Amino acid sequence: MSILAGLLGRTRGSVTFAGGVERPPRGTIGIVPQKNVLFPELTCFQTLRVWQAVKRADSGWKEKDEDIEQLLRDCDLRRKVHYNADTL
Repeated sequence: MSILAGLLGRTRGSVTFAGGVERPPRGTIGIVPQKNVLFPELTCFQTLRVWQAVKRADSGWKEKDEDIEQLLRDCDLRRKVHYNADTL
């Protein structure tokens, strides 16, 4: 996954995405490294806001709060939106 998301380079072989492209459009695929994904003092919502800012820092694109809330619902975290990450 790290190679697919562009965090690591490959040593050999190739990856082809839908449409036959070697690199998908920015924002199409991404991962959050598990070693530093959670900030215990932030809520689930705030954590996603931080990663949104990191991922989109240079694109000028703004995600709405409703989109973050929908992502949390999709991940079955609807009841944990405002819980600190260290309580999960």
